[in-house]
Amino acid sequence: MGKQILLLAAALCVSSVASQAASLDAKMLSKRFNLTASKPVSKDKTLLRRAAASDDKAIIKPYKERMDLWMGDEWVTVSEATIDYDLQGRIIQYDARDLEDEEENIINRTATEYDADGRIIAITESTSEDGGLTWRNDQKKDYAYDDVVTSFRTLVSTSSWTASGWVISMANRYPIVRNDAGSITQVERQVYYMDDYDPTARVTNQVDKENPALVVATRVDEISSYNLQWEENFDLRDIEWHSTDGQVMNFDLTDFLGGTNRITKGMLYYENEPNAEVTGEYPSDFEATVKFELPDGYMILSRMYTDETTGSYYDSKVLVYEEDGETFTEEDLITYLIDDHGNVVEVNQVSMEQGEVIWYASERYVYLYNEDGAPLEIVTAIYDEDEKIYINDFRQIYSDFKDVAGISAPEAASAPAWSIQGNILKVKSASPADVRVVGLDGKTVASALPATDVTIDLAPLTPGLYIVQTVSPDGASTFKIAVR
Repeated sequence: MGKQILLLAAALCVSSVASQAASLDAKMLSKRFNLTASKPVSKDKTLLRRAAASDDKAIIKPYKERMDLWMGDEWVTVSEATIDYDLQGRIIQYDARDLEDEEENIINRTATEYDADGRIIAITESTSEDGGLTWRNDQKKDYAYDDVVTSFRTLVSTSSWTASGWVISMANRYPIVRNDAGSITQVERQVYYMDDYDPTARVTNQVDKENPALVVATRVDEISSYNLQWEENFDLRDIEWHSTDGQVMNFDLTDFLGGTNRITKGMLYYENEPNAEVTGEYPSDFEATVKFELPDGYMILSRMYTDETTGSYYDSKVLVYEEDGETFTEEDLITYLIDDHGNVVEVNQVSMEQGEVIWYASERYVYLYNEDGAPLEIVTAIYDEDEKIYINDFRQIYSDFKDVAGISAPEAASAPAWSIQGNILKVKSASPADVRVVGLDGKTVASALPATDVTIDLAPLTPGLYIVQTVSPDGASTFKIAVR
């Protein structure tokens, strides 16, 4: 392959050249089409939207889910879950009971917190081994967002629960620098390591001298894994924009296919020498084609609709280069088929060389909807290249559909009332409640027999924070107390 094509291919990755270049498209696929994704890339449709509803204010959601695995010739149920929502229909708690070993009575809980703008700020995972009476923290993810580009996460942190509390196990953060005109001049990707954050990649933007709000060049450097020094990844100059808002923080050239910063013309440099002429065309607000023209070949990145009505589309990368007088062609294509409900129902990925398929993968998601357009069943099937057929993988079955807004208030009204007078905890409830005081390590330190009026003496406890758990026929609840 020619040197210039190699340089361009290297510019298509920003983290670790060795690890990212071959997995770029697969990574994009896994991010967008995880079954828990809230929406496809194409249209501004919420996933699992209702096709029809008798009440415009109704938010119909399933409160139960069953998970089945395909065991060769039959479905086997492996878990059953209950789901709780907030008044906006967002999942706030997901409790999955493990049925593979019913004697262990294990429940895995995922609790999600949102900020005032509806963005996820924390996801906490915990486990109960006694059917929900006591809980042990496992893992927590925390998120922070940029104030200007409100969807951009400036922090993604994962912590594990230990005897001393939450301890960060991995994290990325993205500190952003803006000029007085509000345009981004620099943003770094920093990785948590040994109680500190080390930079691994950075975007540096140059703005127009007369118009500081206009970015005219953008460069990405990354820390080499060999000598831990900054190395150029790509250097894009002389930019003419189709559209821009000055918030340029594209760590990857493929990022220019989407978003608000779309290039019409530019020049890609390498070691201060022009390397590739860049041109972009945008048939719609979603579609894009960006071409990199080199003396010995070209690369074209595209995102185009296949059905604009549903939002079905494809992403493609075509590389053509000359070597020893012969023309070589490499193509990567990912297609996303979306149904009338806004759900992704098929994802196909193919890689070709000289027009011949060298790798192919496909997944299908078969939906069964109710009269409101909400899924009753989703079957995931994976294509078997050897057998040339789709083989069932797992199935999700939803039931107990209710109007979220209609049932949230009554549930809250039935919660037990509690108070602390000195060292005495008092809990009152409409139905007899089992009350436990649990330490942050998940161990029960005090409890009382079920009653509608429970009193527990907290004096013997070591000062600190505790969780009070109540379980009654009306439901379960938890609240935090401080013992001084």
